[in-house]
Amino acid sequence: MRVDVVVNPTVRSPERTILHIHGGGFVFGSTRTHRLLASELSKACRARVVLFDYRLMPEYSVSSAIADCMRAYEWAEATYPDHPLVVSGDSAGGNLMLSVLKRLVSAGRTLPMAAVGLSAWLDPDYVHEKGAPRDSFFSLRFADRAASLANPRDEILPLQSISALPPVPVLLQCGAEEPVLTSNRTLVDSLVELGTRAVLQAWEGQPHVFQMLAPFTPESVSALANVDEFLSSLDMSVSRNRPRKNLN
Repeated sequence: MRVDVVVNPTVRSPERTILHIHGGGFVFGSTRTHRLLASELSKACRARVVLFDYRLMPEYSVSSAIADCMRAYEWAEATYPDHPLVVSGDSAGGNLMLSVLKRLVSAGRTLPMAAVGLSAWLDPDYVHEKGAPRDSFFSLRFADRAASLANPRDEILPLQSISALPPVPVLLQCGAEEPVLTSNRTLVDSLVELGTRAVLQAWEGQPHVFQMLAPFTPESVSALANVDEFLSSLDMSVSRNRPRKNLN
């Protein structure tokens, strides 16, 4: 399994580690296709970003992809034990991100400080209503064909077992007219009801995984800056709750 650690040249001393799971409908994508996104995410969040190649359908099952994600998580955790670890994913990678969280909690493993989904594709059973907005970056025909390859299909339906997710803070971002908006809102609303900190940021007029347009559009740059703001707020919360040393 190929693993690339991406650090933007502007980041001299990374403050955190982000394990990013690339998207591509479970059938394409790689460390190469997402390297620019990783670099911009590194820059915005002052982080090292760990990219990796996972096995893809139809040659391999979704179970193989999840297993590779778990291996990558274990590698990042062991390699950078002194830095906060964040898991992120775009599109189908956001779907796999939730599977990783469920596997971690069921195995009793150490959890990441946060999870970040960029236009996470969480509902492969989505049916486009007549007259609803369409997203030129999200092909419904492609999505249906990719989802049909999953066996068992339950492995790409994370909203069926939201209660199995650990209480890890979650930030989701997507375009306000995207087909994935409804499922992202469902996840955030459900997590909030369970007492988990969860935030949804919907950007008007932005396409699927618009964050990949950074640094070329102001919206994508602002979105990645918001990721840093979310993670920094968690850093401050941990710092406030950390017991102070007795100086006497």
